[in-house]
Amino acid sequence: MKNKGLLIFECFLLAVAIFFVVEALGYNKRARLVPILVGVPTALLIAFQIAIDHVPGFERFAPAQVKPGFVDRDKLGKKSAAVLPENEVRRRELTALGWVLGLGIALTLFGFYIVLPLFLIGFLRFLAGLDWTRALLSTAVAIGILYGAFVWFLRVDLYPGLFPLIG
Repeated sequence: MKNKGLLIFECFLLAVAIFFVVEALGYNKRARLVPILVGVPTALLIAFQIAIDHVPGFERFAPAQVKPGFVDRDKLGKKSAAVLPENEVRRRELTALGWVLGLGIALTLFGFYIVLPLFLIGFLRFLAGLDWTRALLSTAVAIGILYGAFVWFLRVDLYPGLFPLIG
């Protein structure tokens, strides 16, 4: 056994996740939605991590181990986070805050159906730097998963906003 303490901790986390899922099954239909949507994938991921850490043959799924060592700062280049000027760090923080606040305000006003696709396209194209094709394709996949999971499969209406633009 690699690390008995790690196994105990991972099993404890798995038990907590399973406990919340089992408890949520007793809730009404709308109240159990979030605990199940969060708990089931969490339990599956914890179980997979246990397998990676403790079952022979699963270690091939483990991420590569990075060994700490000497870092030559001259080879890192100017874009390293350690050498960014303070005003650039502040600009990036304010940009991220602006995107989050803008999303919150827009969702409140116009709802998920309009805002989320526009936000994802804008974020992926202009902030993440994807080309138009990849930004549009990624947005279509994300919106398809969101709509399919919540509206079609779970029959949950997404928030339409204070001023819905679509009926």
